[in-house]
Amino acid sequence: MGKGLYTTDFHQEYAAETTRIIRDRFVWLCALVTGFTLLFSLQRVWNDLVIPLLQAVRSVPVIDWHWGRPVGGLPDAITIGVFGLIGWRAWIGRYDDANLMRYARQMLQLCGVAAMLLYPVYTRERVLPIESVFLMHVLACACLPWSLKEAIRPMYPLLVLSAMMILVIVLSDGVSGPKILQAAGLIVFSPLVLAPGAIIATVKDKWRTELFRTRFFETRYGQMRRELIDARALHEALFPKAGSRDGIRLDYRYEPVRQIGGDFIFARWLPDTPDDASDLERAAALSSPAQSLTVVLLDVTGHGLSSALTVNRISGELERLFAEDPATSPSDALRALNRYVYLTLAPHAIYATAMVARVDRVPPGEVAPGDSSFTLRYANAGHPPAFLRRAPKGDATAIQSTAPMLGVLPPNEFATDAPEIKLWPGDRFIAYTDGAVETRNVRGELFGVERVRRLLSAPEPNPRREVSAQLGTQEEPDGWPEAVIAAVDTFRSGPPTDDTVVVEIAILESPRRPD
Repeated sequence: MGKGLYTTDFHQEYAAETTRIIRDRFVWLCALVTGFTLLFSLQRVWNDLVIPLLQAVRSVPVIDWHWGRPVGGLPDAITIGVFGLIGWRAWIGRYDDANLMRYARQMLQLCGVAAMLLYPVYTRERVLPIESVFLMHVLACACLPWSLKEAIRPMYPLLVLSAMMILVIVLSDGVSGPKILQAAGLIVFSPLVLAPGAIIATVKDKWRTELFRTRFFETRYGQMRRELIDARALHEALFPKAGSRDGIRLDYRYEPVRQIGGDFIFARWLPDTPDDASDLERAAALSSPAQSLTVVLLDVTGHGLSSALTVNRISGELERLFAEDPATSPSDALRALNRYVYLTLAPHAIYATAMVARVDRVPPGEVAPGDSSFTLRYANAGHPPAFLRRAPKGDATAIQSTAPMLGVLPPNEFATDAPEIKLWPGDRFIAYTDGAVETRNVRGELFGVERVRRLLSAPEPNPRREVSAQLGTQEEPDGWPEAVIAAVDTFRSGPPTDDTVVVEIAILESPRRPD
């Protein structure tokens, strides 16, 4: 497994899993090596001792037998003793799991050296000492979680010893050209004895790595989804509640392109109801006439988790700003936001657009006969044009931006106006982020500001039914934010590519008690 292909935590968990499984694999290796060696030892005893002894008793000539052949049982006895004893101690937990891989290499080398040193004594026909550790190496590669590098590592000293013994054995009867070539050929081809074990280790390691990788990323994906769901719940807890108070209604729809996004809406009613207020204080505040509603619509560059983290920072700044001065004007709020973005976010190439709208309700005693009871002041920093939909005709008038996007200009160069507009019962102020107008259809056409204007200019008396007819749907959208979102979804080809927020501030036909 290449270290550069995966993350650090992947390697750490892979190593932790290797440590968890190594004990069982190590015990299996010791059991198999001990069992197979015992079987071969019994066969050796039968062939090299029992049968020659019976032949000698029966006066049958013993062919090709020498006293060195029984010595072949000595390496087997060492192997059985070493693997049997250490395997049993590992099984009962006498060894630390982290050391078992090292013990396996040392056991393989110890038993291999014993078998190879005695090789010339009990074998006269063959001259390839490394083959005496063939079985142990294959079983080790099959049982242990070895990579190719780990499978070859313990064999380096044994290959060196094998080369030295080949030279001694082949050249013991004299040095000549053919014998030198024979020794060189045997030395060159002796590593091929390790090929089966190396192939087994490579295939097994690749299969295990792929299986672990799939399981690892499935687990991480599930964890990330759960974390994003929790993060979205916390993120959306920052959003205000839609509702109405004394003739002013706030409604909005939020659709992030991912679980969470970089669009945000902040709202503050005056008089406000703080979180630590008592039920009596909250009821009194809600029952008192609303003096104003301030709404801030934000769109941070980018989308996804990074934008949501930026939104959380700006949300905290808005909370601080309106806590210090609840009656902050739209132009002052934009200047404060620009200063914050310019000083803290712009150095990291993060910018934002924002729209601040404030609806004030004039006290009844101060309203001149025939005059409006509501006024709208707004300031727009780089947002798409908002629309003011006048009742009863439903004409939608675009309200353009009044300042550049936040963070581009230093605080001393940033300036914005806050025009004032009178509102009448039935009027609606609709604003949105660029995710709505920058949506494209199958032909690559933008939804655009003009389509928003035509949508919001649907004639009375039933604009929602008119919108339903335009969309070709049977259900009537619930409010203008829902209508705009539905129209954008119908127009769009493919999945959404940007976050979208649509907000509506409506002056109700007749003031009513809070929802």
